[in-house]
Amino acid sequence: MTSSGDSGSKPVLEAGSTAWRVARADRLAFLVDPASYFSALVDALRRARRSVLILAWEIDSELRLLRGDVDPGHPVRLAAFLAWLVDRRPELEVHILCWDFSPIFTIEREMLTSLKLLWTGGDRLHFHLDGHHPPGGSQHEKIVVVDDRVAFIGGIDPGRGRWDTSEHRPDDPRRTTPGGSSYRPFHDVQAVLQGEAAAALGELARERWRRSTGEPLAVPEASSEPWPEGVEPAVRDLDLGLVRTRPEHDGLPARTETEAFLKRLIARAEHSIYVENQYLTSGAIADALVARLEEDDPPEILLVTARDHGGWLESATMGGLRARFCRRLREADRHHRLRICYPAVAGGEDPNVHTKLALADDRWAYLGSANLSNRSMRLDSECGLGIDAGDRDDVPAALRELRLRLLAEHLGSDPETVADREREGGLLAAVAALEGGRRTLRDLPDDGDELPDVLEPLARLADPKRSLGFGDLLDGLF
Repeated sequence: MTSSGDSGSKPVLEAGSTAWRVARADRLAFLVDPASYFSALVDALRRARRSVLILAWEIDSELRLLRGDVDPGHPVRLAAFLAWLVDRRPELEVHILCWDFSPIFTIEREMLTSLKLLWTGGDRLHFHLDGHHPPGGSQHEKIVVVDDRVAFIGGIDPGRGRWDTSEHRPDDPRRTTPGGSSYRPFHDVQAVLQGEAAAALGELARERWRRSTGEPLAVPEASSEPWPEGVEPAVRDLDLGLVRTRPEHDGLPARTETEAFLKRLIARAEHSIYVENQYLTSGAIADALVARLEEDDPPEILLVTARDHGGWLESATMGGLRARFCRRLREADRHHRLRICYPAVAGGEDPNVHTKLALADDRWAYLGSANLSNRSMRLDSECGLGIDAGDRDDVPAALRELRLRLLAEHLGSDPETVADREREGGLLAAVAALEGGRRTLRDLPDDGDELPDVLEPLARLADPKRSLGFGDLLDGLF
C-alpha cells in the first residue's frame, strides 16, 4: 500500500533527490535525551587529536555538559572544557559555527559568547557567528564532527536550557541554567555515527565554514578512535543518507532534500507513521499526511509535540499555524487513524519536545535538525540522516527498539509492555491502553486559536516559505 501520489517505483533514499549523498556508517547509535548525548560527546571529544567541528543554532559557553555527583578530572562547562582540550592536545583545532541570530532572540541567548570562548581557548579555538544565509533564514544544523571519524547529528545543540535526563523529573535540581534558574523538562534525540558518513559530515561542516568565513579548512589526518565508550551501536555497516535543506543563495541552487525525503517516507508507509517534532506547521507535510488519511485504508499516524510553545509571540504565530495544521489533519481523519499528542508529567511542567524524528513502518527514518515547518523545508540550513532498511532485518529491529523506547518514556512504561500492547491492537491501541498514568501522552487540545488575520504578516516572518524581502519585513513589523 502506497499513497495515490506515489508510484513506489523510486527508492525512499536516493542520492541527488532525497539525499545529498549516501555514505556508509560503520557504527550508528541513538542517544535519547541530552544527558546521554552530552556524556557521549564529552567522551568522544576527550579522544580528539586534530579537529573538532561544531555547527549549532545556539551556543552557551557556560553550559554544564556533565551534572550531578561526577568528577571527570576536567572542567564540565563548555568553554572551559574546550579550552582544556586544546591545551592538552597541541595539534587540536576547534572550529565552532553558530547562527548570527536575529535581534528577536537576544533576550533568550547568551551575549558575548564569542569573546568568552576566545578569551578562554587561545588561538586554536575558533568561533564564528554565521550570517551567511538569505534574509529571514538561519544556520539551524546541530552537528559535531571529531577528527572526521565520528560525528553527532540530530536536534540537540549546546545551548541554554537543553540538559535533561529521560526521567524529566519535575523537581530535578540539576536542570538549571548557569545562572541557577530552573527550566522546563527537555526531550530530544541525537545520533552518533562512525566511518565514511562522519567524514562526509566533516566535509559539509568545512564547506559551511568556508562559505561563512572565506577560510578553507584542511581535512584532518588523524588515527584517533573517538567512538564514545559504553555506547553500543544500534546497527553496523549501514548506508545512510545525508539529507539537507539549503535555500537558493550566493549563486547556489536551493536543495529541498528534507522535504522530498519526508514526503516519500510518508507516502511509502503501509502500517504506521510515528513523528516527534517541535513544530507542526509545514503546508507541504500537512498535504502529504492529509493525502494518506483520506485513503480507504490509511496507516496509523501518531504525532508527538510539545503542549505549549515558548513565549507569547511564538505561541501566537507558530501556535496558530499549528492549530491550522492539526485541524486539517483531524478533519481528514475519517477512519480514526490519527492522534496528535503531547507528553505530560504529573506534578510539573510538560516536557518541551524538541525532537526532529520521523519513522515509517520502522523501515524508514529521518533524524536531524529539521522541524516540520515551512522554514525547515525551504529557508533554513538543515541536515539530518535518512535511513532506509532495504532488505535488512537488523535495521527495522533497531528502529523499532528506538520507537518503543521513546513511547515507553512518554507513557511511563517499558518497551516490552508497549510492544505487547502494540501486538494486541496496533500503535494507537497501545497508546490508549497505557495512557493515564503519572507520565502519559495526552491529546493536543483541539481548541487552539488559528492565526488571526492581524498576525498573518508576523507568521510569514516566523515561518516563511522563502527568503524574506524588505517588503515582507515591513509587513511583519508594522
